[in-house]
Amino acid sequence: MNEANYKSKPLPVMAIQFNGEPTMVATIRNAMGTVRYDNNRQCIIVRTPYGEAEARATDWIIKGADKGLSVRSNDLFLKTHDPIESKV
Repeated sequence: MNEANYKSKPLPVMAIQFNGEPTMVATIRNAMGTVRYDNNRQCIIVRTPYGEAEARATDWIIKGADKGLSVRSNDLFLKTHDPIESKV
């Protein structure tokens, strides 16, 4: 076993912050893939490699280097991600 401290490698990801509005679903779906809005829970349901996750207002939906989706709270996202300039 290799027990040590590690630092994550800086991999670029695509991320969209959900503002809580159901109208954002189409934008997120176009950029990220299959997501759906749950009216009862007032959240976006995101299919991740580990099952379904809920994205609520201010949460970030992330598409990683492996193209898998994940959801992060705003606090955690801002602690672990920095914006990069996009190459247009």
